[in-house]
Amino acid sequence: MFESLKSAPEALRERQRALVNQLRHRAHVVRGAGRERIFEVEADALVRLGDLLDAADVLPLSEKWVDSAEKVVEDALANLTTPDIEGYDALNAKSAAKAVRGVDDWVDLVRVRRYETEHKNRKTVLGVVDSKLAALKEAPQAA
Repeated sequence: MFESLKSAPEALRERQRALVNQLRHRAHVVRGAGRERIFEVEADALVRLGDLLDAADVLPLSEKWVDSAEKVVEDALANLTTPDIEGYDALNAKSAAKAVRGVDDWVDLVRVRRYETEHKNRKTVLGVVDSKLAALKEAPQAA
C-alpha cells in the first residue's frame, strides 16, 4: 500500500513532464507554421508586384523606372526563395538531397521545396524535404 503512495507523486511528475513536452511541441509547430505563412506571403507579394510591373507598359511610367523596379523585385524574390545551400543549383539530385538532410530549419525547408518546385522539381529532393517537414511536425516520442 505504501509503495503505491510513493509512486503516485512520481507518476504525477511524469504526467506533468509529458504535458509540458506536448505544449512545447505544439508551440514549435505553431511557430513553424506561422513562419512558413509569413514566408509565403512575402514571396507571393513579390511575385504579384513583379506581375504588376510587367503590366506597367500600359501606364504612363518611365521605362527606366519600371526596369529598375523589376530588377529590385527580382533580386528580392531570388534572395527570399533561393535555398541557403552553397552551390545548390550545381548539385545533382543525390547531392542536393544529401545537402537538404542537413537542413533543420522549417522555413529553410519550405524555401528548398518552393525553389525545387519552380525550377528542377526533383522528386528525390522533394521527398527529403517533405519527410523532414513531417518529422518537424511529429510529436516527440517519449523516452
